Amino acid sequence: MTSITVPDGARYLDQNPQNANPQNPTTAKPAEFLRPYLGYQQITMREHFGTASYNALQLQLNRRYINGLQFAVAYTFGKTVSDGANYDTARPGAAWNEGPDGATQYHNLVINYTWDVPPGSRMWDNWFTRGALDGWQLSGDTGFVSGDWAGASTSTTDNFDFTGGDGGTRPDITGDPLCSSGNCDVTPGGGGSYFNIAAFSRLSGRGDIGNAPVTFYRLPKIVLSNMSIFKNFQLGGGRRIQIRWEAYNVFNQVNWSSLNTTAQFNPAGEMVNASFGQATAARDARVMQGAVRFTF
Repeated sequence: MTSITVPDGARYLDQNPQNANPQNPTTAKPAEFLRPYLGYQQITMREHFGTASYNALQLQLNRRYINGLQFAVAYTFGKTVSDGANYDTARPGAAWNEGPDGATQYHNLVINYTWDVPPGSRMWDNWFTRGALDGWQLSGDTGFVSGDWAGASTSTTDNFDFTGGDGGTRPDITGDPLCSSGNCDVTPGGGGSYFNIAAFSRLSGRGDIGNAPVTFYRLPKIVLSNMSIFKNFQLGGGRRIQIRWEAYNVFNQVNWSSLNTTAQFNPAGEMVNASFGQATAARDARVMQGAVRFTF
């Protein structure tokens, strides 16, 4: 989806005096008279546009179900590059819009398994051990995944108009944007930041739209384990009861899903957003559920 926007520089009256508002010559005309279709408000259009490319190395190892054990290991090293996810209609083209797609991960390692727990009656065979210690099965999966790609925006406390139009801006990056000092605590309210604050600076002035790519860093990594365990009680005559317990994120791993990505500066060029780079949301915490099934 795209929209018709005010082009860059249209509100700079020293460059475009014809755009002065007759009712107040020190200000620009309303946006309806600066867009390509004069007199109209914002026009939203649906069209097919943008390009994307995906390249990956994929590896897989499988052990078939033998002697009560099955497992699989899958690894993908891949990258998707596109220009359509955050398309800026004020600046069409790949130079401003193309970058790693937000939903792509460099590394994606997933391990899954199913294990029939050896029957306890092998060590002590009686009616109690056969009923309590036999028939257990454990299954689950664990993923180690690189964080999604993301970008950042910029703003000022004095609302300086850098573009003179509707096009967006991004911060200027003057160094390594990621924190490498060890003070990288992204806990909400913590004293650290996922970013190297010193590497971001206020835009220099009119016409400066920032040099940050549309996506230039990866969010914190994702480590997630899911597990289920169940027990079958054979009742004879084809009947059985199954007791099942399942846990999502069984180790209650904290996986941050988004950060505060607005670099806000005052007129002196000082960063005033104390939360810049801190975590704002996390993926789901541990969730557990139990079930009992009767088969007859």
